[in-house]
Amino acid sequence: DTQMEMVASHMRTAFSVPGDRPYSCSGYPSEPFLAEAASRQMYHYMKNSTRYSATRMISILKKNLDDGLINLGQKGEVVMRVLLRNAYINAIVAEQADEIPAYHEPNFSKGCSFLQFLKALFTDELYTSILDAKPHNGVDQRALEDAFKDAVVRFTHFVKVVDDSAVSTNAMVSGFLRGSAFICCNYQKVIDIIIPVLLDKRDKLEESSMSALLIQVNRRK
Repeated sequence: DTQMEMVASHMRTAFSVPGDRPYSCSGYPSEPFLAEAASRQMYHYMKNSTRYSATRMISILKKNLDDGLINLGQKGEVVMRVLLRNAYINAIVAEQADEIPAYHEPNFSKGCSFLQFLKALFTDELYTSILDAKPHNGVDQRALEDAFKDAVVRFTHFVKVVDDSAVSTNAMVSGFLRGSAFICCNYQKVIDIIIPVLLDKRDKLEESSMSALLIQVNRRK
């Protein structure tokens, strides 16, 4: 049937099949190797596009949104994920520019500096303002630039979660290991997307070393 054809030819994963095979359980779980391959293909496509790459990707997305592929409530989150992925790709390319031969693709699973990611995500003016930002609570009153100077982000794909378990440092460790960011569950009212952040690239990967970039997506009024 269609499900087994997807398993056989379209990278779908079979989770379980009973002995008499009346049905099967399958799906598309987080797959780091496939996500890295997709990232490299996207980079290659954007790099060799005859039009400006960001405009090209947005044009493709707009066409599918206009055709009704995605419902209205999810459109903002999809656009945000495109912006985040483009920023991550650009940050990786900038950091690895002097490390890789011109004929090789960057290694997107390697991760990049959190500050480099923010620089790729925002305009220069906003980026400068963000670097000077200080927390409104807590004892540590260092500016963001100082507090996160050794922080790292690492995400090649997004994973949709079905409950609020992703809002935890334990989930951040798992997400960072697999190179995934999280799309929050439908009833999560405050946060839409979570990107794991390792606070210091020299630290052991554990809960006490993790933080997160929490993102809320709202339609412009």
